[in-house]
Amino acid sequence: MKTTAILLTSSLLAAAPLVAADSEPATTQSAESATSWEYKLVRIAYRGGNEREIAALNKELNESGAEGWELVNTVKSETNDQLLLIFKRSK
Repeated sequence: MKTTAILLTSSLLAAAPLVAADSEPATTQSAESATSWEYKLVRIAYRGGNEREIAALNKELNESGAEGWELVNTVKSETNDQLLLIFKRSK
């Protein structure tokens, strides 16, 4: 099975604080202390989950997890037999 990995980088900037009616306003993070994320996209052949595809998927998930990557989403292609795995980890 062939897999393709793509790395992306981004910074998560603090969002506006949320305020409940009976609480103090939340504090926001400064740009310097905001978490910075690195992203990895992996395409993997996937038709429906035969044993070989499941083994390749498990291998990719375990290897990426061992490198500190967290799976945040999957997208199944409607036009070809591929599954896109979207990972992130802090920089």
